[in-house]
Amino acid sequence: AEAYGAVYLAGLCFREGDYMPRYAGTVIPLFGLRSENDWGIGDFGALHQMVDWAAATRQHMLQLLPINDTTYTRTIRDSYPYNIVSVMALHPIYIHIDALPRLKDEALWNELIRRAQELSVLEQTDYPAVLALKEEYLHALYRQEGAAVMRKKAFRQFVSSSADWLDSYVAYCYLRDKYDGLPLHLWQEYTWDRAQIERLAAAPELKSEMNYYRFVQFLLHEQLQAVTLYAEHKGILLKGDIPIGVSSHSAEVWLEPALFDTEHAAGAPPDQFAEEGQNWGFPIYRWDVMSRNGFAWWRKRFEGMAAYFKAFRIDHILGFFRIWEVPTKQVSGLLGHFNPALPLTEKEIKEYGFPFDRQFCTLPLIHTDDLQRVFGRYAGEVLVGYLRPFDANYFTLDLKCFYQTDILALDPDSVPGGNDTIAGLMRVATEVCFVIDPEKPGSFHPRISFERTLRYSHLNIEEKRVWQRMSEDYFYKRNDALWKETALSHLIPLLSSTDMLVCAEDLGMIPPAVPEVMEQLQLLSLVLERTPKNLGQDFADMERQPYCSVCTTSTHDMPPMRLWWQQNEALRQRYYTQVLGEEGSAPEVCTPDLARRILMRHLKAASMLAIFPLSDWMALSVDLQRMVPPESEQINHPEDSHHYWCYRMPMTVEALTADCKELNEAISALIRASGR
Repeated sequence: AEAYGAVYLAGLCFREGDYMPRYAGTVIPLFGLRSENDWGIGDFGALHQMVDWAAATRQHMLQLLPINDTTYTRTIRDSYPYNIVSVMALHPIYIHIDALPRLKDEALWNELIRRAQELSVLEQTDYPAVLALKEEYLHALYRQEGAAVMRKKAFRQFVSSSADWLDSYVAYCYLRDKYDGLPLHLWQEYTWDRAQIERLAAAPELKSEMNYYRFVQFLLHEQLQAVTLYAEHKGILLKGDIPIGVSSHSAEVWLEPALFDTEHAAGAPPDQFAEEGQNWGFPIYRWDVMSRNGFAWWRKRFEGMAAYFKAFRIDHILGFFRIWEVPTKQVSGLLGHFNPALPLTEKEIKEYGFPFDRQFCTLPLIHTDDLQRVFGRYAGEVLVGYLRPFDANYFTLDLKCFYQTDILALDPDSVPGGNDTIAGLMRVATEVCFVIDPEKPGSFHPRISFERTLRYSHLNIEEKRVWQRMSEDYFYKRNDALWKETALSHLIPLLSSTDMLVCAEDLGMIPPAVPEVMEQLQLLSLVLERTPKNLGQDFADMERQPYCSVCTTSTHDMPPMRLWWQQNEALRQRYYTQVLGEEGSAPEVCTPDLARRILMRHLKAASMLAIFPLSDWMALSVDLQRMVPPESEQINHPEDSHHYWCYRMPMTVEALTADCKELNEAISALIRASGR
């Protein structure tokens, strides 16, 4: 149905007879937007202008990355939008300052404007400088306008309706700033209960300091709500993003520690983008505890999202089936295991035919023949200083560097071979056959990607065959019923609490239970042509995708379309020949014509939504291709846990709307021709 120009999609059944609407849109992180008067980062004002651009090009959806507060260290580490410190609070860095009063202190105002202009012209976001500048303005604005704003009825209503999360959040912010980035467990107030936290938030002597954080959240709420209403009027759905995890130093972990396992970190098993897997550093959820009150914590998140968005993406939907769990003493995702899962007992392992010895199979070991290969000319010194004998053929790590966190704490200047040796020790730490289950004594998980280890090369042919059969059964068959039951028990109560359109990021190591549950609950899956979900395929068949899906050309975690085209010559050639049906050698660059054909293949798919990164839309323009190097368009490198999220679009939204007429006409024409 349409009302005031807005398109609403909700519910679990989207088919009304033959009416199966399909829509096109754009995904871009809010921080990546650029406008003429921004202060060095995208903000709610730029999002308002982006709505106009989307409407003018016949689109119906704008998708964002998470916009929750991540402020903790006020360094580039906080630029990671999925490392949120609150599941409800909006990030102060997205405040649109042009929509707020000018400061009466002319000297300060002029100085802030000067610094803002310097930051706004940078190719990438200077995250710490932008945050410091905006916080300086907000503190000055609070001193100037705070009393008047807090007398408004709208402010009082916001504070009252948000009290269940806002009071604890402002107390958290006060202590976060008081302890200046110290870990939560070093706060004197770390073990406080909710009643003590609420008393702190209401302390008369701290009223002014506490109200500053309420003041900022109110301004953010009003600005985003205004954009939401404007987008509805223009027929644009705003789509949000719910991160699968929260920061280990978040307000949630501080307020409700019983909901989290902080001895393990969430991550992902190895894939084509991160061969060592990923360690996100987020604590593991205690789903059993969450279930006791009907998953109220999760339902609150969904309700908070619904205040601004009509649709949302669940980041890493696989986390509702099982999460990849890594001990906090380790770093590499290779040392993780699935939770929940049915680990193997010693008896079961032996029944497969694999020779199991607990110490030999679970300790990190390196064979004598591999020492030179890993440590080069420093092998002798490393052997004496950092390894100890296990048996006649193998060495294990010395106790002082047994865990990867201990290895990373070593001073490279005092280690023979420096960083190269440290990297070698980190590799040895992953050389295990099985990971011990932390909760079930005598139970073990096969180490993921063990086939790529040095130790695997020392198995005989029969042992390798046994391992492959055991590993295949474990990762793709043994746990499937458990994971299906787990996902349904988590998702059904949560989905019944919202009428938002729910889309899922279901990429990665996909067990059979995932598509079954997705279809049963009619969650929109994510479709990428170059990342097929069927084994043995190079590319997904875009003509046979389900209606309940979102198709896209790339995500923020992978090379955008032009960069992907350049990176793999063999794959590019197969796509050119097999998919596009062309003869001869594929062009070395993704020309605008090739981009148009790739985009049209996705637009013509049956998927309800076709949402493309802005950079992939821009590939339609010759001028923009010349202006923007493909390498600069990739937003995240998931293999780098310390990646700096600082992407900015190459021109302002105003210029995109007014000066890129050829591009905008091409987008409109493609969408019109596709029937979306």
